[in-house]
Amino acid sequence: MLSYFRDLLTYLSPDGRASQPSLSSQALHIHMLHEIVSALNSSMHGIEQTLNLVAEAVTALLDAERSLVLLQEESRPRLRVSATSGMVDCRDYEGLWIPSDIGIFGACLRERRPMRGMLNEQTERVAADFYRSLAIDHFIAAPMYSGERRIGVVVADRHRGLPPFSDNDLKLLVVLAHLGAVACENASLITSLRAKNSRLNALLEVSRALSSTLELAPLCRLILDQAVELTRSAAGVLLLYDATGEKLDVRCAKGVPDQALDGLELRAGEGISGWVLLEGRSLRVPDVHQDPRYIEIDPRVKSEMAVPIVYDEQIVGVINVDSFEENAYSELDQRLMETLAAQAAIAVRNADQFQRLRNRLED
Repeated sequence: MLSYFRDLLTYLSPDGRASQPSLSSQALHIHMLHEIVSALNSSMHGIEQTLNLVAEAVTALLDAERSLVLLQEESRPRLRVSATSGMVDCRDYEGLWIPSDIGIFGACLRERRPMRGMLNEQTERVAADFYRSLAIDHFIAAPMYSGERRIGVVVADRHRGLPPFSDNDLKLLVVLAHLGAVACENASLITSLRAKNSRLNALLEVSRALSSTLELAPLCRLILDQAVELTRSAAGVLLLYDATGEKLDVRCAKGVPDQALDGLELRAGEGISGWVLLEGRSLRVPDVHQDPRYIEIDPRVKSEMAVPIVYDEQIVGVINVDSFEENAYSELDQRLMETLAAQAAIAVRNADQFQRLRNRLED
């Protein structure tokens, strides 16, 4: 796509060698923006492709040496490089981030206005080190917002030996940042809708699978496997009441160290699952180390979610999933788990009644 933008710019530019009549600078920018909007509108295959198009458009239209798009992370106040174009490779910046309240980029976001910057103007060491890591020197930046929500910052850079960016360049960057923000929101919405549709289809397949067996052990494994997969979890445990109806036993586990489960029993009120058992409602814990109810089984776990398995207004068990990332579970994840738990309750009840009937027949 960048080569297309470049070729089009050469064809239309007043300084180009194209055989067709050239356009004025203003008409050129309008025509290029039209092409960029068309490209962004056709790029609804995901946020990554949209961000790359934004970076490529900035490089082509502003004749920048390098362009970057930095996204504001949802779970923490920091910016990370998410797309690049020009004399730069996004893979070089993996794991690189900066707090979103410092430097030119931080001011750009806070004040919601475009800004100019140079490396030697950065008095904050963290900002200077970050800009140096990006290999940018003489740059302009514009904020990306959707309503009041921060999306990120778009950056264009040139080295000092080249002509500095003009006021018109800064205005064009603002326009591109606005277009990019709208395109990012649309791409995120479409990606979210596709993910929801995929997971709802998965729930349908789970429902069919649950009705395929009346054996409790394989049924529990199937339920837990689907819970871990649907929520993109690292581990999970399915617990059911024991024969006494006083405590929860681990019926199956996935991704949990075996030694951590030896002799593990939970009563109402004990741990996250015990709280869910006592209260009869789901619980999402964004940071387990900040929750006194948490009982550590795996030190890698950072967030947890548990939902009750309820049949005929009685709790028969708990499905618990863990993630190695903080704040890993959304409201959608919780609703999906609750739907799965409702299906699981019927399947577990049927399997239990089948086993009881089999035992009577054998007796």
